[in-house]
Amino acid sequence: MGIEDPNDAFWLAQVYYHTGHYARARGLLMNRYLLEISVACRYLAALCLFKLSKWQEALDLLEEQNPYRQEVLSETVAKNPDGGVKFEASICYLRGVLYTNLNKFDKAKECYKEALVIDAKCYEAFEQLISNNLMTAEEGMKD
Repeated sequence: MGIEDPNDAFWLAQVYYHTGHYARARGLLMNRYLLEISVACRYLAALCLFKLSKWQEALDLLEEQNPYRQEVLSETVAKNPDGGVKFEASICYLRGVLYTNLNKFDKAKECYKEALVIDAKCYEAFEQLISNNLMTAEEGMKD
């Protein structure tokens, strides 16, 4: 099935993802066109790869560092209209989880901290820092 509209592909892949059909969602999203023009499709494809335990492949898809890092960190904190966690923070969080699964804890720590800088409401990133002993009490007070 070749869906060219990124929104249609994303929402259909969301249905597959939420019903546990990760390989099917991944198959739909792994289209060069969709991955190049839609960050949301790339993120969802990486989530599917994560669920399929293909951690390095997911990390390769997300890129090892946030390509928008300077833009995001230099912006003033903008309010998220829906009140949820900012998308960029979710990507950084997933990147951190992937690094954790690959036992690259220093890189994971960096990603979790970046997720929190982007959006302090990304509680999962904070929880990972604490539960994986990636942050000392002093760092927690300082940051």
